Amino acid sequence: MILSDQIARYMSLREPQAEALAVLRSISEGLDYRSAQLGMVAEKASGLSKAAQPVQFDTDFPSFCFALAAGVPKPPSCQV
Repeated sequence: MILSDQIARYMSLREPQAEALAVLRSISEGLDYRSAQLGMVAEKASGLSKAAQPVQFDTDFPSFCFALAAGVPKPPSCQV
């Protein structure tokens, strides 16, 4: 079993979280982050990203952040 699938299963990740982990796995496949050029990593990440803009790093190393909603609906008594 693929490691990202094992992590998703063991942590009981919800679908959006599991998808984000799968995207990170896809970006990381075949990359050696110790020697990869930052531009090459950004280009690969941009090709796999669902974002409208290309991926750009504001650090000297690849740093990824996934914007995920909590996905936990409020009970009816909490809604105004």
